[in-house]
Amino acid sequence: RDNLLRTVYALFTKLHKGSPEYNQLAESGDCWYNYFDPGNIPRYGYERIQERHSAELQEVDLLRANLNSQIPKRAASTIHTFAHQSTRIEHNTLSLSSSLSILLALENGLFDTLDSTSIPALALPNLHLPKAETHLPNSDSSQTVELRNHIIANHWVVQNAPHRLGTPGLDLREIQSLNALLLKDTVSEALHKTSWNGPTPLGSYRRSPIRTSGATLTIYPYHLEVPSLLQKWIYWRNETHEKKLLLPLILACHIFIFFQHIHPFLDGNGRVGRVMMMDFMMRQGMLPVVYLAGELDEDIGWYGKAVGRAQDRQAEEFVEGVLRAELGGLRDIRETMKKTTFAPVR
Repeated sequence: RDNLLRTVYALFTKLHKGSPEYNQLAESGDCWYNYFDPGNIPRYGYERIQERHSAELQEVDLLRANLNSQIPKRAASTIHTFAHQSTRIEHNTLSLSSSLSILLALENGLFDTLDSTSIPALALPNLHLPKAETHLPNSDSSQTVELRNHIIANHWVVQNAPHRLGTPGLDLREIQSLNALLLKDTVSEALHKTSWNGPTPLGSYRRSPIRTSGATLTIYPYHLEVPSLLQKWIYWRNETHEKKLLLPLILACHIFIFFQHIHPFLDGNGRVGRVMMMDFMMRQGMLPVVYLAGELDEDIGWYGKAVGRAQDRQAEEFVEGVLRAELGGLRDIRETMKKTTFAPVR
């Protein structure tokens, strides 16, 4: 890892630390970006994967076109499942039934008085939310609010994304606001107040280098590079979407992996990345994907390893997992409709 770091940032050895040239290079993010080139579609294998799975991807496109009126309804019914799976990946131990209990409480309280379509993402972190003990009085409060926050974020996406069909996704301020919401009232909020380089407000970009327990060899960019890299990421996302360089499901995967490699926040990168991916998929008329088959630890291990391999130019396993889940969900809607209607459903 140290040798790779020296290779990635070799240009800095020719500059005096603290000089204007040094600082300009650091803030540009160019060393990290030019070495990893994370938006390079052929280099990371997405074109090859798209070709290999062309038949399944064509089926996805056919189903999402034929089932377009049913997909938002199904997405709404999976809010608590998606939140449970996403927090489970982060080692939240609460059960799926606990997630459903929180959702039902929110539907009879907060969601009943809240018009999510009229609330901008920037206002979400400032919502007055019920305390953890009102949902699950005998459970870990931080895990409860983590799950609660994710359900609220999912609900906002499900209510808003169908009104923005065909658009490329959330902007950076919306992503920052969702990150702040996801971490609100959790143990992570306290950690933000004592982080290296001083307190970091929720939703702000990290102010220090970062390593993750599941990817100790991964080279994440230095904190000074993050703002510029996110600008590059969002420009790439919008341009790739506009030019239709990849099919929507493949692009959703590439957008997510690129974002995860930047790892812009002190915490909550995976959760906000999955919410962002959920939003993008729904804007393209797809179901938001539930990644795991169940509550087994090996499913969680698969997910982390697949993301890591995708960052290392081996994205097939991650894409195949997303494709399986998407196709399975769409086929299930089709079969349900066949049982409840006389109209032919392809």
